Amino acid sequence: MAKLSSEDKRLLRSFIKTEKAIPVGVDLAKDVFQVCYCDPETGVLKNFQLNRDSFFEWSGGSPFGAMPMCVAIEACGSCNFWARYFRSAGHSCRVLPVIRIKAHMQSTSKSDKIDAFGIWKSLLSYVSSIVPKEPLAAAVSGMISVRELVARQKVQCQNAARAVLYEMGIACYASGNAVIEKLNTEVNRLMEEKSPQAQPLNAARLMLRDTVSSHTAVLEKANTYLREFASSSELCRNLMTIPGVGPVSAVTLYPALSRAGDFPDSRHFASYAGVAPLVTGTGGKTRVLGVKSTGSREFKKVLFMAALGNYRRLQKKPGTALSRSLKEGKCPSVMISALANRIARVAWAVAKSGKPYDAARCALLN
Repeated sequence: MAKLSSEDKRLLRSFIKTEKAIPVGVDLAKDVFQVCYCDPETGVLKNFQLNRDSFFEWSGGSPFGAMPMCVAIEACGSCNFWARYFRSAGHSCRVLPVIRIKAHMQSTSKSDKIDAFGIWKSLLSYVSSIVPKEPLAAAVSGMISVRELVARQKVQCQNAARAVLYEMGIACYASGNAVIEKLNTEVNRLMEEKSPQAQPLNAARLMLRDTVSSHTAVLEKANTYLREFASSSELCRNLMTIPGVGPVSAVTLYPALSRAGDFPDSRHFASYAGVAPLVTGTGGKTRVLGVKSTGSREFKKVLFMAALGNYRRLQKKPGTALSRSLKEGKCPSVMISALANRIARVAWAVAKSGKPYDAARCALLN
């Protein structure tokens, strides 16, 4: 078991005095939970396991009497549920990024005890935490993820049909469901010719056709629900007033922007979404680099699609800020990234103010 240094003890005393709570690090799992804390009476570091039922019983009460707990957990698939649970039990909770916890690990090996101790150390060091999602925002986020999964599977099936055609010596340049129609035509031709290839290719054709048809029906139902949800939500209706932002984009941004007040400003939200450029510099010279690979994949997708729509619209209008920049030799990809960044910041401002988009306050989108 790791021993506390004098610095750890100082941080512990300062944390309890400031937060009025006992810091506890928890390594979450399905059935076994590793708990790490320092006993406030004896000063002994405790690091032990509890099963799921025992953990609910232990955390649902008051392990330290009148003093509540400040529980730190890793960002994971169940962190939103546990954060709400700890709050309902009268404790506070902080969701810490995994990459920030690794800096506080005191061993190169990995175990539940080492992970729990690293989480506890990160809590004492005031590592910036992630704001957990509310139940509705978490549910919408889950629905968007499932929709993206079905859309990817549909595209994979269409690509599989294109690969089958390519094996037959046919280069198919069609997109969408037209690929399946092309495969149907070629298989029917082989069946009429009574080719020995017809039977296996017909079986592949039927599997791909039925799967794509099923995915298409599911996506249509999902899009119908998205439009209904967007029309019933004031936040989504305000977001859809932004040029290039439709129902799907508005609902995708809803889980984060429903808590827009948790972001200090629009730049923080753009960085959270993953569309803010990396800025570096030394010696008084600042350099703006490319967009980082971090951030939400779903947010990036809808923001860049909205940016691409605005780019195609604005480049044809003379006198706009974008058309002037293009004439000055600006790279189109740089302008699209700038538009995505601006749309993210405008979306945060709309969500924060609770008012629709004001075209007079954003020259880049006009």
